[in-house]
Amino acid sequence: MGRAASRTLFAYAGVALAACHGGAGSTGTSATGSSSSTGSGGRSSAAFVSIPPMHEARDLASATRLATNVVLVAGGEANGKFLASAEIYDPVAGAWSDAAPMSAGRDAHTATELPSHAVLVVGGYGISNYLATAERYDPATNAWTSASSMTFARLGHTATLLSDGRVLVAGGYDNSGFVGAAEIYDPNADAWSPAGTLTTPRNRHAATLLPDGDVLVTGGFDGTNGLASVEIYDHSTNVWASAHPMSTPRWLHVAELLGDGTVLVAGGTSASGALASAEIYDPAKDTWTSVEGMAHAHAGATSATLGDGTVLVVAGLDGSSPLASADIFDPKARTWYVSADLLEARYEHAMAALSSGEVLVAGGRGTNVLASAEVYQRTP
Repeated sequence: MGRAASRTLFAYAGVALAACHGGAGSTGTSATGSSSSTGSGGRSSAAFVSIPPMHEARDLASATRLATNVVLVAGGEANGKFLASAEIYDPVAGAWSDAAPMSAGRDAHTATELPSHAVLVVGGYGISNYLATAERYDPATNAWTSASSMTFARLGHTATLLSDGRVLVAGGYDNSGFVGAAEIYDPNADAWSPAGTLTTPRNRHAATLLPDGDVLVTGGFDGTNGLASVEIYDHSTNVWASAHPMSTPRWLHVAELLGDGTVLVAGGTSASGALASAEIYDPAKDTWTSVEGMAHAHAGATSATLGDGTVLVVAGLDGSSPLASADIFDPKARTWYVSADLLEARYEHAMAALSSGEVLVAGGRGTNVLASAEVYQRTP
């Protein structure tokens, strides 16, 4: 298998992957050219276009768009090796360059751009252990420095940049079990402080910053069951409170804030398998509304809000096999349409939206660990 199941994002969270882990890493793309489609209703055509591969195959890495519109891809894993290496994709040059490596290898971490434009990397898994450590990358100097460690090691957590520039880290899993405690990082003080306790410890949930500065946490896995429960972190009181549950328990799902202040939750997995269903949360009313489901079930997909307000959901697993499919949600019509397929099926990949409206997808796993990368493009 190449990795212990507890270190595998999907197997750990309860998704069967009997045939999905391969052997040696891929160092190049397995497809060239582009794949395109035209959405319904006169929407623009879209294509995933091949770009040069990363210098190193990696899955469970992070991808962070920097202020200069380049993308930092850091860490990950390949064939049992935890990677400290990092590289930068420049969309203007269409090329990758090496960045300074982190001090230690890790995968399944979070990476958050701070107001200073530094990137905070937190937690994940390293050599035989869950991590509480954190590092900061300075793009101006191409250097990493150690940051203060969290109180709790965690994997499968979320990290949310708050309106005041601090970072809320919630949930996850460590050697003691599922983590209920939340913590906040203050980049000015390089210090962590307690941020209350989730009403239900969970991992592989989603966290979304709401327009009022609070944070919505949806779903996840508690070690036994998928969760439909929902919680909101009140940034003014530092307290968590339960909100109305979703209609469907789910974890490894995506969540995106829509232009009207509501939150779209889509896909994921449940006890019955990968999900195509979607629902929308209205924080003003504390209500959920079911909407049309995606054409494809996506577990462990990535998502991005595009410049026109639509939401792109990319790849993941259909329950047992890597996906090349992508779906787009139109919030005005409250409907989904099928987008172009990726050139290469993948999961545990990294993704970042670019300021141009393009979306970078890199690495992950297909039958092997991947170095390949592609860019989603739309034309009028």
